[in-house]
Amino acid sequence: MPVWCLGILIILFTTVSLALGDNEPGEPAPLSTPETIRESLDTVLDKAVIRIGEFEQEMEEWQYLRDRMEADLDAHRIEDATHSNLLLGARLRIEELENALNGSRLLAKRLDRQIS
Repeated sequence: MPVWCLGILIILFTTVSLALGDNEPGEPAPLSTPETIRESLDTVLDKAVIRIGEFEQEMEEWQYLRDRMEADLDAHRIEDATHSNLLLGARLRIEELENALNGSRLLAKRLDRQIS
């Protein structure tokens, strides 16, 4: 049973127990008539239905925000993967250029040795 149902039941039992509470002898009980009990129960139920509607609306808003956050996270993951791939490509080009530079230096040293 959901928590909000338990809350409604507690409010209903409290209302009924107050309506049937002990009064001074000879004084009329203000909530002891069936009509007043029904009215107070109807009021409590109406408020509970309104509150449930508010909770449902808040839940929809939170779900919307969650969906937006998930979409943003997916976009950032894609962007991160793209940047990683670009960095790998740049790193490979740098390594190729360094290898070519080292090769040129080795060739220059060999030529220098041959000339000397």
